Amino acid sequence: MVDFDEVQGYGRKFENQLAKLREASISDADRAAIIAFIQHEEAQGKVNTGTMVNHINRLRLAAERSDISLTEMQDKTAVDGLLFSLKHDHGLAEGTLRNYRKALRKFFRYRDRDWADDIKIGVSPERTVDPNDLLTDEEIEDLLEAASHPRDKALVSLIADTGLRIGAIASLRIHDVDLTNRAGTVSINEEANVKGATGTVPLTWSRGYVANWLDVHPRSDEEEAALFHKVRFVEDGEDGAMSYQYLGRRIKWIADEAGIDRDRVNTHNFRKTAISRWIREGLNEQAIKHRATWVKDSSQFEVYSGVRDEELNESILAHYDLVDEDEESSRPNLEACPQCRTPLRQHSRFCPGCGAPLTQGAAETVTDAEDDLFGDVSSGLNPGSRATIRELHTALQDDPGLRDLLLD
Repeated sequence: MVDFDEVQGYGRKFENQLAKLREASISDADRAAIIAFIQHEEAQGKVNTGTMVNHINRLRLAAERSDISLTEMQDKTAVDGLLFSLKHDHGLAEGTLRNYRKALRKFFRYRDRDWADDIKIGVSPERTVDPNDLLTDEEIEDLLEAASHPRDKALVSLIADTGLRIGAIASLRIHDVDLTNRAGTVSINEEANVKGATGTVPLTWSRGYVANWLDVHPRSDEEEAALFHKVRFVEDGEDGAMSYQYLGRRIKWIADEAGIDRDRVNTHNFRKTAISRWIREGLNEQAIKHRATWVKDSSQFEVYSGVRDEELNESILAHYDLVDEDEESSRPNLEACPQCRTPLRQHSRFCPGCGAPLTQGAAETVTDAEDDLFGDVSSGLNPGSRATIRELHTALQDDPGLRDLLLD
């Protein structure tokens, strides 16, 4: 069984923070209160280990840097004084101060201070995504070419296709991947400490790379085995899982092999690139929030205003026929299908060999078309008509050429 706290590194970080708390130069009362708070939070079963690591760290530092012990603070004025000092004496940025406010508000709520809710977290610092900083399709193609092992190709393609955070990818198990349909899906491992991510997200062009890796995966017959597993032999009792830090370093090593600036291939840039691509493809806001595993009322979409401005400008130019014919740009320029190795035309939406969808738009078209066509097959039709519909459904699944002809 894989210990996903260890895959994320949170188990070790949690113990390190507890050790620092025990040795900190703070009052015994503060130390005991922080430990009691953390024990209470853990007992609720609702706070992941990563969040508790941050709470311990911020509360310990707050206690060390405050002129008044946390347990002796009688009103919000004392907290305001501490936050003022953290900003002006210690030079902390607004984003860091927000994390202190979060930890302090939860701590004082636990201690039944009626003024705890008056500690306002504040808005997130304004962030925007510059389209010029994103990975290009050519760079992703170069990474895939430089990745010599099927596992590395699966890693690069999966993070580029799905935009999942590297922690979520590191925590995937074999049974979290479903390749029974043409598009494929990945179910977030909610047992792991992933950042609020839940549910299932689709695979499009990465499906073939993931399938190829599973063909040679050392434990492909063990459903609980880590998807991204060590290639070398592992001893009995070793889970073979790879930490998210190692996966991030592996991607940078691949970037070195591809001659790409490793600073551009930080794992979060893959996520920003994927989300920006979905915006350009015209996915609606709720669909993007689903794929990005954001909550429905998330304000994260506003971070991508620059990308949306660019997409709107392109739409305006297209309206006046001032751009080349619109092409669906939703994947790297693959020369062959990742799944069956059939050669591909430059802008193929489906593989002509196995019928796998190669773009997000193609995958959604398949799902929508088949839902519309076959969803009501059992109602309102005579037996002969139902048989005809079933034959058409089978033909679409078995003949990729027919699928392309009907959908183009």
